[in-house]
Amino acid sequence: MTLYFCIDSAGGIAFNGRRQSRDSAITADVLADCGGVLYASEYTKKLIPQAIVFETIGQGDTFLELTEPSRYFDLFDRLVIYNFNRHYPSDVAMIDSPFLYGFNLSESSEFVGTSHEKITKEVYTKCVR
Repeated sequence: MTLYFCIDSAGGIAFNGRRQSRDSAITADVLADCGGVLYASEYTKKLIPQAIVFETIGQGDTFLELTEPSRYFDLFDRLVIYNFNRHYPSDVAMIDSPFLYGFNLSESSEFVGTSHEKITKEVYTKCVR
């Protein structure tokens, strides 16, 4: 299962109960990557109408916003992190590195978003121990 989320250059995720960006290129990439079956919160469903509202995090491939993601890393074997490469105000940020949870960076690429000149996509996979 894959956990998808966005961060800014300082690891920020949300500010004042709102997402930092709504870049539609990220949404399209997430939907292509997950094969169209994606779980998300009611808040995110407004951004991604195809998403299924989760009852608990970890039911399947999940797009997470507004919540510090590292507390859920143990539920997933793959992480896809989209970095806006820009600093925004935030009051929710990623606290721990994926490396602390046994993930390795397996892929990194950049693409042009609809609201950002450069978005970095990092894919982490859990190490087999």
